[in-house]
Amino acid sequence: MITLGLALVFGTSYLDKIEPADLKRMVAYLASDELKGRNTPSPGLDMAADYIAAEFKKAGVKPGNGESYFQETEWTRGAGAGQKVRNVIGIIP
Repeated sequence: MITLGLALVFGTSYLDKIEPADLKRMVAYLASDELKGRNTPSPGLDMAADYIAAEFKKAGVKPGNGESYFQETEWTRGAGAGQKVRNVIGIIP
């Protein structure tokens, strides 16, 4: 799922710029124990969002929310209700 998400986000013109080793590095980090499953909300999810935004910037993807890659909203479910969560949005012109 992460691989498909990265492919869709980077689009066809960006796929030829991503080396297999880069994709492996990205997926390995996003699936790593360091992010502790990326529960919503969680510090691991925030770390994943920061990482994805940094990869977007490095690849030349434009921020999708004004000058920001992030769209914040409030989580409304379970024990984490009331906490802020972020979507990562990038635009490929």
